[in-house]
Amino acid sequence: MKNVKIIFSLVLIIALSFTIVFAFTNTYKQNRSGGYSSVCTLTEQDKEWIIENFSQYNTVEDLIVGINDYICKNYRYVDKNYIQHFDFAETVKSKSGLCFDFASMQKCIITVISEYNGWDTVKVYVADVETRTDAHSYNFICVGDKKYFSDPTTNLTRYKKGKKVVYYEDIGDLSFEEYANSYNEEIFNYH
Repeated sequence: MKNVKIIFSLVLIIALSFTIVFAFTNTYKQNRSGGYSSVCTLTEQDKEWIIENFSQYNTVEDLIVGINDYICKNYRYVDKNYIQHFDFAETVKSKSGLCFDFASMQKCIITVISEYNGWDTVKVYVADVETRTDAHSYNFICVGDKKYFSDPTTNLTRYKKGKKVVYYEDIGDLSFEEYANSYNEEIFNYH
């Protein structure tokens, strides 16, 4: 009887683990527009907060650095067992989140400031990727014909460990998929 309970418990734990992974990878609908999407559902108050705190940046590149600095200095990464369906105001208020929260926050801020400054050629894509051991989210940012990679979560981790932060990387002519594949990652969704 004791063995049956142990086996049942293990099966239950495995099933729950698969359910959590499936929920993470299928939470949001795919959106390749690069602009507003399900992750950028913002209130007017959210937009005002973004403009008040980030409108001083004159280029997208400076804005990317500013957002990463803000996240690194003010936020904490929470345990992977924590599931948060991105909510901009809640992420700002809680000062914590997962990779998807930070990538989505960066997308929302860049999208609002681009609109505010009339930067019509800026598009941001939150990419969900499968790594060798896990899933992760980060951003690709297009500014005209330039393409950048930015990972606020990795930057936060590096900052907390006293390591150099890499705010963004110019990916040149690589497609998003080619860039991700060069790190043994596969993109399974865009927001």
